[in-house]
Amino acid sequence: MPYEAAYRALVMPMLEARGVPLADFSGFLEDDEFGDDVHVNYQAQFKVHEAYRALALRQLAEMGITPSPPAARE
Repeated sequence: MPYEAAYRALVMPMLEARGVPLADFSGFLEDDEFGDDVHVNYQAQFKVHEAYRALALRQLAEMGITPSPPAARE
């Protein structure tokens, strides 16, 4: 991101003041995992999905919520 330092200087104090955690995925994917400048390719979608899922499950656990396992498909 071209203005990452300026963006973080504006946003981080607001997030910290409100106790909002930041998940930084800026270095998570390699260049070849993108189909264009902003969209991940098909295979990278699985990697991103698992990372978001782990993040969501961790946040739910911190709130004392245990999700039910998915229902079996017929």
